[in-house]
Amino acid sequence: MTGPEIILIGLSKDEIAEMVRSIIREELGKKEKVIQITKKEACDELHVNFRTLQRIMEKEGMTKIFNTDIPRIKEEYPKYSR
Repeated sequence: MTGPEIILIGLSKDEIAEMVRSIIREELGKKEKVIQITKKEACDELHVNFRTLQRIMEKEGMTKIFNTDIPRIKEEYPKYSR
């Protein structure tokens, strides 16, 4: 035996495979796509001016900003958000 063995009584291999596929599809559907956004869009979403965004990006060592960075920045820098 090369790996762990799971014993499921009353389910066929096809039923198990379909359950796994459905779970994977569901999880992949939830995942947010990572895309680069413009600094203007970031300023609008964070409710900060361009200079403040530049400061935040300098502190974080960022050269580009992505949509997934916005919630983290809001959480780490709440005093900057209006």
